[in-house]
Amino acid sequence: MKRLNGNKMKLILVGIAVVVLISAGHANADFTFGERVNLGPVVNSPYGDYDPFISPDGLSLYFDSTRPGGHGREDIWVATRAIISDPWGPPVNLGAPVNNEYREGWPSVTADGLTLVFSANTPGGLGGSDIWLTTRSTKDSPWSTPINLGSPINSTGDEFGGCISPDGCSLYFSTFLSHSPTNPDVIYGGDIYLTTRATKDSPWSLPVNLGLMPSRGGSANWNPCISTDGLALFFDSDYVDITCLPDIWLVTRTSNDSEWGTPIMLGLEINTQKGEQKPSISADGSTLYWCSGGSNFEKWDLWQSTISPIVDFNGDGNIDTSDMVMLIDSWGTDETFYDIGPMPWGDGVVDVEDLIVFIKYWEQENMPEVPEEE
Repeated sequence: MKRLNGNKMKLILVGIAVVVLISAGHANADFTFGERVNLGPVVNSPYGDYDPFISPDGLSLYFDSTRPGGHGREDIWVATRAIISDPWGPPVNLGAPVNNEYREGWPSVTADGLTLVFSANTPGGLGGSDIWLTTRSTKDSPWSTPINLGSPINSTGDEFGGCISPDGCSLYFSTFLSHSPTNPDVIYGGDIYLTTRATKDSPWSLPVNLGLMPSRGGSANWNPCISTDGLALFFDSDYVDITCLPDIWLVTRTSNDSEWGTPIMLGLEINTQKGEQKPSISADGSTLYWCSGGSNFEKWDLWQSTISPIVDFNGDGNIDTSDMVMLIDSWGTDETFYDIGPMPWGDGVVDVEDLIVFIKYWEQENMPEVPEEE
C-alpha cells in the first residue's frame, strides 16, 4: 500500500475539517514555553550582555555589551546568520556614529532594517538617558548620525527600552523619573508609554501611558516589546517585590483597537531567582529572547526559549482528529482555548488560521518525513 505524502494528507485533513464544519453548527490561546537556552559563548561574553532585539526577519540579533573592542562603557553589537536554522555568527560592533565613548543600548529595528532606535546618555539630550534614532538607505549602507527624538518623548528623566513597530510608526518605550524622593511633585518609579505617527516622515504624537499595572510605590514597568500582530506586549517589572530583580510579564488584547487585559508574570520556564529583563519576541511569535543575570549587573547573558501553542485539547497525550473536532466545534467563536493561530496567543477568532496551526503540529507528531512523489 502506497503511503500518502505530506501534501495529500494535509488535503485530507482539511477535507475532514470541512465535513465537521458542515455537520456542526475569550481571545488568548494557551501556550507553553520551552527550555531556557543560553545563547552560548559565540554570542555571550565574559562581560555584561544585555537588551536583545531580534530583527523581524530573524537574521540579526542586536544587543548591548560591555565587552572589550567597543567605543565606550557600553556599545551596541549585532550577531547575524544567513538563515534562521543557522547558528549565530560572532557579534560585530555597530561602530560610529551609533556608538561613542558614552553608553548606548536598548536597540530596536524596523522590518526593513533601515531604522534603528536606541537609548544613550550622549550629551545634547534632555535627561540622563534619551531615545535616539538613526537610519540607513540600504542594509549594506552605514548608519546616519543619530538624532535625539526630543520632547515630548524624551524628558529630564531617563527614557530607554524602546521598541519600534515593524512599520516604524509606533514606538513603545519606558521612562524612569529618578528625581529626589523628597520632591512631592515626582512619582518615583517607571512606566511604559506609546507614541505613534502617521508615516515615517510625520511627527511623533504625545506619548500615552499604557497604565498596564497599578502603582505600587517604587515599582517599575520597563522594556516593552510588541508582537508583530500588535496583540501581545512583553515587558519586565519588579511589581511583585520592588526589592528584587525584575521578571518578565505578558499582556494581551483581542484586537489592535481593544483595551489591554490583565498582565501575567511568566512562569519558571522564563523567570528565575535572578533578574530577567528586556524581552524580544520573534516575528512569528515562536521564540522569546531576553537577558538574565544577578545583582549589580555584574554578569548578564542573552537567553532564548521557544513558544508553542497547546494543541492537545483533550489532554490525552495525542494530537489527533478528536482534538480537531473540538477545534471545529468552536469555529467562528472567540473561545480562548482553541484560538491558537497564527500567533501562539491567537488572533481573537477560531478560524482557518487555527486549523493551519493545528495541522502543522499534527504532522510533526504523526507523519515522518516522506519524499514527495515525482
